[in-house]
Formats: sequence, C-alpha cells, structure tokens
Amino acid sequence: MCPVPKRRDQTVRGAVQPAVYRARDRLLRLFGKIANGGGHSANYGALGCCPGKAPDGTYSPLTQTIDAALGKALPAVFPQLVLGVAKDANLSMINNCSASGKNKPIPTICNAALAYSTVFGSVAEGAARQQFNSDRNLLDFMVDDIRRAESQLTGGEREKFQQHLNAFEALREQQSRLNEIESTLRKHAPVYSDKYKSPLPSDQWPLLVIGDLGGRLKTRGRFLGYPKYGADGHRTMANLYLSFLHAVGDRRKAFGVPDPNLRDLDQTGPLAELI
Repeated sequence: MCPVPKRRDQTVRGAVQPAVYRARDRLLRLFGKIANGGGHSANYGALGCCPGKAPDGTYSPLTQTIDAALGKALPAVFPQLVLGVAKDANLSMINNCSASGKNKPIPTICNAALAYSTVFGSVAEGAARQQFNSDRNLLDFMVDDIRRAESQLTGGEREKFQQHLNAFEALREQQSRLNEIESTLRKHAPVYSDKYKSPLPSDQWPLLVIGDLGGRLKTRGRFLGYPKYGADGHRTMANLYLSFLHAVGDRRKAFGVPDPNLRDLDQTGPLAELI
C-alpha cells in the first residue's frame, strides 16, 4: 500500500470492476500504525487496536477485539470462528489475534480437519464424526485438568492458566450448542475428504469489505484511500471497526487503545464514508 496526499473516493475500473460490482464490495485502504510489535497478526493489536505486547512483556490480549465485539452484537452459536495458519504444522490451535476481553483469548484453529470437525463434526459421518466426539471428550478432560492445576497456582502462572481455561471453555460451549442448528448444518455441510488434511499455504491479504449489512454500510464498489500515517485526515483501523459496530447498533465512541503517536488526531467515531 502506498500513501496518498489526500482522501480519495474512486470508482473501481478495469478488469476487477465486474467482480467488485457484482459483490458490491468496497475496497478500503487505511494507513495506520495499528499495533506495536508482533508478526503477521501483530498479535491481538491488529483486531484490538492496541499494542501488540502487554506492559509486562507478554503477548496477552489487552482488550476486546473487533470480531468478538461484533459477535456479541450479533449473537449466534458461533459468534466468531477464528481460522488461521501456524508456522508449526503440528499446532492445531494457537492464541494470537482474537479475544473476548482483557486476558480472554479466543483460540485460532490452525488445522483444517479440526476446523471441519468443530463446525460440522456433530452431523458428519465416519472419521469426521469420530474426530468430533474425540475432540469433545478431550475438551472436557482438558478443562477439568486445567481447573485442577489452576487451584494449585498463584500470581502470574495462575493468570496464564486462566487464559487457557477461558479459551477451552469457549470451544466447549460452542460444541454443546451445535444441536440448536443441526438441520442447518446438515444442509450446508461439505463432504469430508483428504483435502482437509493437506498442508495450507500462508499469504498476506488485502483489506476488503464484503457486503453492506443490509444497507447499513455504504458499499458501492469504490476504492477508499486515506492520508498516510500521522497526516491530516488520517484515520485508523479503530475507526473502521467503529463503523462496523455502529452499523450493528453498538454506538460506542472509541475502540481499543488510542495510538499515543496520534494525539493530535481524532481517533474516535466511525468513518463517515462508510456510515
């Protein structure tokens, strides 16, 4: 992404125009230093608009992330489903980018077979159903085991265990509620195959907003660019997330932790171009 001298609201032209207009997408280019530290995800800073590293030097979430905030405003069996790719192919889950609140991470599922089992395992057949039942039993055991270990710890170690406990309890709660949408799952469940066991490549994604939340967001196939970081008129990812929240009825004024390097800029409120 390259900085632009002033805000531009342009019509998308050329080869991408038909696809963009069919989907009624809006391409957003936002320039902002949204987090400090971290790698691909900037840890919890990318979705939480906060420093990627906590003051104590750990990578614990400092605040609620935007996906969790939207999930709370739009209740569902899966308020949010976090899927990702880990450098270590042996890792099935990691805590790195989503959180329901301070020190309350939401696990990122990094294994395609586990992701399938988590969502569709309750109505699957064969190996996928066996995996679902095995995962459910394992979650029950892990939650109970963590609770026992937590009772013997104090201070920082106890807090770390509490984060793991919260994450596993959230997964277990989701699984226990799948019976509520059994007919829907059976209708849409894809056929389980070996492709869910294949290695997945990792890549960077552009920022793309799909849909308009029933007309509540202004998406008309436009490309929207903002001034570079720190320049007059610059907006942050927090402003984008506030736009989403306002569109679903959560009209909070601020989100995340304000960037201390942007004290002269207003970091509150949604993007007027979207709402």
